[in-house]
Formats: sequence, structure tokens, C-alpha cells
Amino acid sequence: MADLVATHRKVRLYSMLDSYSAFVFDLDGTLIDSEKYHVKAFAQAMLDMGGHHLTAAEEREFTGNTSLDLARDLADRYGLDICPAEVAHRKFELLYDVFRTEAFPHVEQFLRACAGRWRLAVASNSPLHFVERALDDLGVSDLFGVVTTIDDVSRRKPDPEIVLLTLDRLGLSPESCLVFEDSLPGVQAAVAAGCDVVVLRNPGLILPESLPTGTPVQSWEELLTLAGEGQGAF
Repeated sequence: MADLVATHRKVRLYSMLDSYSAFVFDLDGTLIDSEKYHVKAFAQAMLDMGGHHLTAAEEREFTGNTSLDLARDLADRYGLDICPAEVAHRKFELLYDVFRTEAFPHVEQFLRACAGRWRLAVASNSPLHFVERALDDLGVSDLFGVVTTIDDVSRRKPDPEIVLLTLDRLGLSPESCLVFEDSLPGVQAAVAAGCDVVVLRNPGLILPESLPTGTPVQSWEELLTLAGEGQGAF
């Protein structure tokens, strides 16, 4: 009976994947294990430029946020005499001294398996220079027909602007695109744009709380298997 239920679940989820024309991916925490680098560099930049020690709660605020916005929020919260744009610039200087692009297990296999069968896009709260570096490091830049970043919009996730712009660039409706996310702001942006969304269960990361009821949660290994159903192994 358990095998029958598992088989039914695989068929249902594969049918879900196969019903879309394009996949839209978040980057940080979804495709690559980068949050730890971002948080460490941002914390050091805040300490260097504002004398502020980030608390554990403030470090968690970085997930789904941007360096510029979080620096601005902290400056307002504590009355810090800092320039948020300069903090963000310093953060990326520190980041690039230590950053190594680390894809989560099975990410690269999934992307290569999907290329040519689905159109692929990135929609990230990170700036273009960081997104391009990460995709180049992974050797997958050529797989993405559309790359949309925080540089292209005025409002970050959870606002749907970045997802809607990505859909416009793809020339597709929300119903035909599936979004892959790891954070609650990312999920909220996808839902507000009218897209279905899958949340990734990635090693070492905590799943977001308060997800919309029925939101699928999958690992890349599970998704790789599901995407291959009906067309053999990759």
C-alpha cells in the first residue's frame, strides 16, 4: 500500500511539473548555499561602518532581504549614522574576499535536465553582478534565457514586481510558470504574481514558517527524479 501511495504521489507531482512552460528560480538559498556568506559579510560591514553588532534575530532578517534595505532598516531602528548604500558596497567587497559558489546537491543536474524542455529564468533579490558571478561559477549561465535582479526593479520580494517583470520578459502568463523558492518573502512574491510555487528543502537551512496551505516542499533530489519521469534517466 505504501508503495502504491508513493507511486501515485510521484505521478501527480510529475504531471504538475510537466504542465508548465517555464521555471523561475530564486538564487540565494534556493540554487546556491550563499546566505552564510552574505550574513557574515553584512554583519562585518555593519560593525565596520556603524559599530553595530548584529543579533541572531537580525541575522535571520537577512533571509529574503537585501543589504541595502536591511542597512536602512537598522539605521532607522537604532538611529545609526551610516549610509546604507555604502554599507551595501562594503558588504560586497567583504563578500567577494571569501565567497565560493556552492550549489546545493542535484541543482546542476536538475537545471541541465530541464534545459530544452522548460524555459529557465532567475528572479533574485541579489544584484546582477553577484547573480552573474554565481551562474558563471556554476557554468550554467547559458541555460537561463531571462535573468532578473534587484537592479531591475524598485521593490524587492515579497513585492511581486520582480516576478511579474520576469514573466513579462518570458512572454508567459503566471499560470504557465512555476517558481522555486526557499524563503517566505519569495513565496509571497510568487503567490502575489499569480504563480504556483515550490519550496526547496535544502540541507542546513530552516524551512520558512507560515507557508500557504498546500505549498509543495521538495528536495532537489526529489525534483530531479520527478522531472525525469516519462523520459528515462538523465
